[in-house]
Amino acid sequence: MTKIVKQKSSGMDVANGALKIVYHDEPSLTDYQFCFGTVQPGSQPSFFLKAESPVTENLSGLHISHAEGDAFDFINFDWALIKEAGGWGRVTCYLKFDLILEEGQRRSISLVDNGGSHHRIAFAEKRQGQCSVEPFNPLICKSVNLLEMYDSHYTPLLIGGAPKSGTTWIEMLLNAHPSCIITGENAFWEWPVNTYNLSELPMPAEERYIRKASVVQKPYSNAIGMMGYGRAEITFRQLAALTGSSHVGDKTPGNALHAQQILMLFPCGHYIHCYRNPFDVAVSRTYHEVLILRNAADKLVSSEVYSILPSRVVSAILEGQDDVEAMIADSLRDKDYLRNIFDGWLSFNHYAALAKREYPDRVHFVSYESLSVRPEGTVTQLFRRVGLEYSADIVAEVVARCDFNKVSGGRDRGAGDNSSFFRKGVVGDFPNHFDRTTLGWAKGYLTKRDPYFTTRYF
Repeated sequence: MTKIVKQKSSGMDVANGALKIVYHDEPSLTDYQFCFGTVQPGSQPSFFLKAESPVTENLSGLHISHAEGDAFDFINFDWALIKEAGGWGRVTCYLKFDLILEEGQRRSISLVDNGGSHHRIAFAEKRQGQCSVEPFNPLICKSVNLLEMYDSHYTPLLIGGAPKSGTTWIEMLLNAHPSCIITGENAFWEWPVNTYNLSELPMPAEERYIRKASVVQKPYSNAIGMMGYGRAEITFRQLAALTGSSHVGDKTPGNALHAQQILMLFPCGHYIHCYRNPFDVAVSRTYHEVLILRNAADKLVSSEVYSILPSRVVSAILEGQDDVEAMIADSLRDKDYLRNIFDGWLSFNHYAALAKREYPDRVHFVSYESLSVRPEGTVTQLFRRVGLEYSADIVAEVVARCDFNKVSGGRDRGAGDNSSFFRKGVVGDFPNHFDRTTLGWAKGYLTKRDPYFTTRYF
């Protein structure tokens, strides 16, 4: 694991392909309709926002992101997602954020699209210790009060699996269903180190914190252990009340490691486990890690990140070398690096298999390969198992909206783009990247440790 220290950038640049929420002082016109609700005490509120735009050109497929700089006041996102309303030509953005205001302060809140345009959606004000939000157009404001939140009924859906195994694809398919909302990578069960930025704790203290936070089968043994479930339950109920969705949940790859605890805490919930050929996982993950590091090196924002890539590959990227294929080939010959990838694949699948044994009707395995070869049948089966409507029309629209050609910006499956999260979208690409010697070693390493999943592939 290589640590990289990055320098802070400044300014108010709006990154291409990103949607940001900021405060600003000048009014601006908006095409948004929205509703919001405050469900925390007024002195320390969390705001839940729904913004709906009839114009999809600048918004479709974007995501919420942060930006640092003097022009921004910070807000902390618990979740943010964008959902297209099928057939309506609208894009709806859902997000939750914590708002901190000084006494007497009144600010306007705007969304900034990827073209740099500001869209004012509300005013926020703090008076006598209480925070309030006044919508830009009060006729389309909807409050979510505590009673409404706790009267909301929903089916929890949690998605997990080793990175690059199709978790994002399943998240997109579920979000394309009109009755489902899935947030992206809230890491509810990876608290406190990731969520609350406690990575600076000395390593022994960090390990003790994690152990206390995830006592197996004893989620209420202490206050720390309750946090993941509490944050998830409150967020899911607020989303269900705000959107009227029957199925609400979260996609975080690490959910696989906590699947048993998740299903014990949510007795009506379902866990969806994504898995994929480990060699394709290694190839896709390596391209993804190279992309992340190259983008980080270019942007030079202030924080410390860790790369799992071999240290010599990290050095090559930071030195500005751009031969990506050489970096990929070098990484995929490094056995220490591959052990890291394969051990994660083994662990995620192992814990999912344990959960399946304990909760056979509420754990659902979905392979990347079945999604690629039989998308309609795989989606139909998944929707049926978790209780979502699965008519032929709904399934066809969901699959069409998440087709590789659409999410990749017009590329056909197999047409690679190393600068895209949706790089290639194919099954069985690994022979183009592994040499025979490394492949033979990897097969032995994996089959010795997990005969259950590996027999599905070799």
